[in-house]
Amino acid sequence: MGQVPVELIPGHFLQKADMEQTNLIREQLHRHYARHYPLPAYEYEWLEEVKDDKGGSSRGSRELSPNQYRYWIISFDAPNTHTDALQLAVNLLQDDLDLGFHFMYWKGESQGIISGHSNVSSYFESHPGMFEKGGADTIDAAQLSVISDYFQSIKACEKDQPHIYKTVRDFFQLKSLPRNSSMVILGYFAAIESLVTHDPKDDFNSLNHQISTKMALLSKRFERQLDYDSHFGQLGREQVWKKLYGYRSALAHGTPADFKTKFQILKDPANAHNFLKEAAKLVLLFAMKEPDFLADLKKC
Repeated sequence: MGQVPVELIPGHFLQKADMEQTNLIREQLHRHYARHYPLPAYEYEWLEEVKDDKGGSSRGSRELSPNQYRYWIISFDAPNTHTDALQLAVNLLQDDLDLGFHFMYWKGESQGIISGHSNVSSYFESHPGMFEKGGADTIDAAQLSVISDYFQSIKACEKDQPHIYKTVRDFFQLKSLPRNSSMVILGYFAAIESLVTHDPKDDFNSLNHQISTKMALLSKRFERQLDYDSHFGQLGREQVWKKLYGYRSALAHGTPADFKTKFQILKDPANAHNFLKEAAKLVLLFAMKEPDFLADLKKC
């Protein structure tokens, strides 16, 4: 990542937690999330995989020294009015960040937590396999560099495009749900539909048709490449969206989604989830940068 601390937005610095801050974080995690808290993800690392003479493999782990613990904080001076917009901004990164609970300080002393429990809880409950080498210690400097731009777009959107801002907030609030819930998939589609579709008047303008054609078009204009090939092979973009919308309809109507037959090309729920999450982010980013274009497209 380079040198730290890194100023994400004016007055807000990403940095490694010192030992006092680390102990405060660990205390809260143990107190509130002991049942789900995967402590090894932040205080241990995997060792190299070792193969045995029977063709199998195994790997151990080692405990890190306290100064190597992988706890990060964002520090800022009170009074602060920007953490809400900052959370919305980092949620739109390709590898989105989860900002945990907020500590309030007074005269240098911690006064406890003031917010953040719901998202922290859903995060830990949904990530039982977080013990991965490097997974909790990798922060992409290129992604951090765009946070300020996203933040400024969100602040401008809040003032000038309240309907888009509301969708950005709604998208973030999905993190309060269990991350593998089918309701999250429906939420991703709701975010996309609210910005690119209109109430259909006939079968030609059905939501399925609108989503499949408009998302295929928008994919050419997104600021990041929406990687169809790695998720779905060489299937055409409109076909991908028709099948994804069929999956959405199955969930909405309580119909089992069979990934061995009807939805085989989607591979599995996790693959569909990851693709839709990135697609929703890219639509939101595009909406903030090109609101007039998207408003015209919505009418088509």
